[in-house]
Amino acid sequence: MPARLRARLDALEVTTVRRRTGPAEPEVDPDLLLSLGSACQAREVVRFDYEGGTMATVGEGDAAFRPPRRVEPHHLVTSEGRWYLVAFDLDRDDWRLFRVDRLTLRSGTGPRFVRREVPGGDVAAFVGSRISGSRSPVRGEAVLHARAADLAPWVGTYGLCEPLPDVAGEPRCRVVLGSWSWAGLAGRFGVFGVPFEVVGPPELLAATREMGARYAAAVRD
Repeated sequence: MPARLRARLDALEVTTVRRRTGPAEPEVDPDLLLSLGSACQAREVVRFDYEGGTMATVGEGDAAFRPPRRVEPHHLVTSEGRWYLVAFDLDRDDWRLFRVDRLTLRSGTGPRFVRREVPGGDVAAFVGSRISGSRSPVRGEAVLHARAADLAPWVGTYGLCEPLPDVAGEPRCRVVLGSWSWAGLAGRFGVFGVPFEVVGPPELLAATREMGARYAAAVRD
């Protein structure tokens, strides 16, 4: 990357969620990163075409097209060699995570906006939870009886761990994880070695009951 672009990129606010040690991921145009990063800093609405966007047809007989996404850009994030844009989608009225290598920026920027708080207040946790959800076939939530600070290092990059108010002086935290199966997910919550209550979904509740019965049978005299 040219030195002039590297220096300008270094000046942008970027969050590194996790560094990749495997094969290289798709290249991203440095000018695109600069434009998105500048829009994040200036808090200006941007529009872009996104690969895989919802198809819509305008008028009878007209060709189908993907309408441009109109978002409030919040943060640029790099995770495992990929660049992501954390943004609030104005047309969908919800937060979204976009892969930068899949978007084509439209010219110009829109009006300025008041910056919103990312869900959970933690950009890295938000990105990690979204990536985990896209890579894991199943996903569930539980309340663990432990301090979030103690469990967070073991939850992993692609899980979510946030503190909850203490109950009767006992610390608690909310943990969201993904896994390859419901049984596997039930096992993941069990390995922390602390009491926990499953929040959901129902499939995780059923898998946890089955696993509890299986373990009880395994140690029966």
